[in-house]
Amino acid sequence: MTLDDLLRWAQLANLVLLPAGGYLVWLLRRGLITEAAFADALKTRDEKVDHLGTEVDRLKNRLDTLPTATAFAELTTEVAKISTSTEHTKNDIEGLKSSIDRLTAYLMSKDAKS
Repeated sequence: MTLDDLLRWAQLANLVLLPAGGYLVWLLRRGLITEAAFADALKTRDEKVDHLGTEVDRLKNRLDTLPTATAFAELTTEVAKISTSTEHTKNDIEGLKSSIDRLTAYLMSKDAKS
């Protein structure tokens, strides 16, 4: 879920919460709801809006800490360099191993003992 998706959901929530507040005002004016119940409903609505704002801010902060496509591209380049370096080191070690094997064979042979 991207930040744009989250903002779209926040706007949708606002579209639902604002008409609900308007409906409560209409009920209050018609006398179908008490002022205490109206104040309670508005407080609940404000808490929900504040909670949504907090969640959006928290998710923005989390998204800011995630690596970007550029960072992944740089990481891919670095891994390729390490892989190449490892291959060169492996080739060097294999050449050294064959030299050590020849030296060991010579030292173990009869010619070296005499």
